[in-house]
Amino acid sequence: TMHPFLGGDVVDCNHNGIVDAADIASGFSSDANDNDIPDECEDLPLPCGLELHRFAGAGGDIPDLGPDPAKGGGPFVSSIDVPEVGAITLIRVTLNDLLHPWAETLRIELTHTDDGGNVRTSSVSFQCGADWDFVGDYEFRDTGTQSVCNIVESDENGVLFIPEGIYFPNGGSGQQVQFAAIFGGLSSGGTWELSIWDRNDDGFAGTLGGWRLDVITESTADCNGNGIADDCELDTDGDGVIDDCDDCPNDPNKTAPGD
Repeated sequence: TMHPFLGGDVVDCNHNGIVDAADIASGFSSDANDNDIPDECEDLPLPCGLELHRFAGAGGDIPDLGPDPAKGGGPFVSSIDVPEVGAITLIRVTLNDLLHPWAETLRIELTHTDDGGNVRTSSVSFQCGADWDFVGDYEFRDTGTQSVCNIVESDENGVLFIPEGIYFPNGGSGQQVQFAAIFGGLSSGGTWELSIWDRNDDGFAGTLGGWRLDVITESTADCNGNGIADDCELDTDGDGVIDDCDDCPNDPNKTAPGD
């Protein structure tokens, strides 16, 4: 894997086992500036020293059944089995094609069960108290600057909706929640589960197209063993091998003489 901030060809910056060009072509990753680098890899809080691992979860129907098991109620649930990729620094959750006419009825949660059976749960969005519509893609991250509970737009028919964008996770009525406070420092491996409860049996159902889980960890590559992540060191020829480990630091086509 080559790091986007040091130049060169980026192969698999989001560590999902698929070349970045294919991720962009399929819509798995966006590329707003058309530079052939998935946006999630360029949008990290530090210019180096971190790596992102992206995983995909399935979508489906969100039952309009309320929480009462006697009525057949229960949440929509989708799980992702994640391998161990390091201690968690940050978590991001993106809900793709979330369509639901009542934001105030939805309780959205993220749960991590590690390989030892330990369970942690965080709110993603909790019953906003506003009857606005979810109408598309919503990303939740700790560095978001607004809540889905506090922003609204109107379409040409006067229907109120929450605009697509980046938001911070909330624990109810816009109260901010920090994923890092719940998951930070923990092992990334195990099962990650997204659940969406429609808390009212009101005749309005919804759907989720799918979801993305971004696990951000500290970079582990350190080919010269100096305690500094490789993506924070000089790579003159931009071939993904830092100068200290490259016998041909000015030739991007080889790392050893005669190759």
